[in-house]
Parts: sequence; structure tokens; C-alpha cells
Amino acid sequence: MKKKELEQLRQKSVEELVSQSEDMKKQISLDYMKIRVGQEKNLKLVKNAKKNLAQTLTVLSQKQKEGVTK
Repeated sequence: MKKKELEQLRQKSVEELVSQSEDMKKQISLDYMKIRVGQEKNLKLVKNAKKNLAQTLTVLSQKQKEGVTK
């Protein structure tokens, strides 16, 4: 993700981040299935999707910790 995309992530609410992370997990599993079947050859799709998911989950956990400390 680029810096602008990360800033947009940080501005989202916790509920939006949770729904976005669930959608990303579904997309990753679909991509894995496509690779196994042979429909998709580009393995970088999964790598990038997992990286974006990790960044989203990091922002989500930061927001949840901020909510607890306040």
C-alpha cells in the first residue's frame, strides 16, 4: 500500500476495517483456489493481498488499543 492508502485506512472506523479485513481474507482464499486449479498463474496477487491484509490488521489493532487506553 502507498502512504495515501495507509492514511485513508487510518481514517476509517473499526467496523469498516473489520469488514474490509474479512473481505480481504475471502479474496485471498479465492486467489489460492484459482492458483490450485490453474486459472491464475500470477503468485504475486496473493503476496500483495496478504501484505495489504497485514497492514489493515495492524491499523485495526492500533485503533482498538487506542480505544482501550482512552
